[in-house]
Amino acid sequence: MAKFTNYSFQLDGVADTTEVAADGLATGDYGSGNNKVFTISFWFKMLDLTANQGIFYWGVHQNYPYILLATDPTTSGALRLFTNGAWVNVTGSFVADTWYHFAITRTAGASGVSQTYFNGISNISSSGPGTNYEIYAEYLWLGFGYNGYSYIEVADLSIFDTVVSASTLYNSGTPTDLTGSSNLVSWWRMGEGATFPTIPDEVGSNTGTMTNMVAGDIDCTDAA
Repeated sequence: MAKFTNYSFQLDGVADTTEVAADGLATGDYGSGNNKVFTISFWFKMLDLTANQGIFYWGVHQNYPYILLATDPTTSGALRLFTNGAWVNVTGSFVADTWYHFAITRTAGASGVSQTYFNGISNISSSGPGTNYEIYAEYLWLGFGYNGYSYIEVADLSIFDTVVSASTLYNSGTPTDLTGSSNLVSWWRMGEGATFPTIPDEVGSNTGTMTNMVAGDIDCTDAA
């Protein structure tokens, strides 16, 4: 990944995590008549591929994550996604010390489609979940999941209140400056302008928190 800044956060795989507010996207009825539409996007680099590490965790429904991206406990270099109550294997293999772009979009309505992308390429499509599906928790976590923590670097987490082209966000591996982007509701650059332990929101007012981290976890050495 060629970044437009040299900043990222490094999480230790033991207890480190970044926590940011989801601008109201995470709570509410995703069932009949609901028109919530969004795109969530970020960059990640696995520093260790130990099984069952949580990379991205958002929302809770009936004591289970709504969306959880994690390493596969049975296959080294494989990832899996927990969504709508079931695990789905991510197509392709992943290697350590390599940047990847992740995006997930959702269209409107009770049968709105959640579409997952890696490096701008469609990977997993999940319809539903149907009526009366309530999601609780206002926060997104990186480096943490339902099953454990990840030794990982993360950068440029963004939320849009519309469906945005994942290939545009991936931009052939070169993230672009999102300043002034339409429908962008929050953007955390993960290090750029951060003062420990806060994670400034470049667009909204949802300042995030570096949990169990130290100031040295703001990595400004990972140049393009």
